[in-house]
Amino acid sequence: MKIVKYLLVACGLMLFTGLANAQSSNDVTTEVAQMTKVLKLTDAQQETVTTILQGIQLKNEQVMKDSNFNETEKKSIISSNQQSKDNMLKEVLTPQQYETYLKMKK
Repeated sequence: MKIVKYLLVACGLMLFTGLANAQSSNDVTTEVAQMTKVLKLTDAQQETVTTILQGIQLKNEQVMKDSNFNETEKKSIISSNQQSKDNMLKEVLTPQQYETYLKMKK
């Protein structure tokens, strides 16, 4: 039973490490382009969304590299960062855009 638990933790670590490292600057650009296409972002919204996504990406990368946090703490912080991203996007997007964004995430 302990082996299964350790394997699950290891898989979770690999998943979060992969997610944090996979989102490069190109991924932010791609995500903004997709959001622009689907949500019809204005130029001003594109700039703000890019800044938000880059900031969250940087925070997540720093968390994943920080050996002071255990995996549970890292997962919690990244989850909190995701919620912060959603809250910031809610301030930038129109209500209809935000509703569509939430559907896109699923």
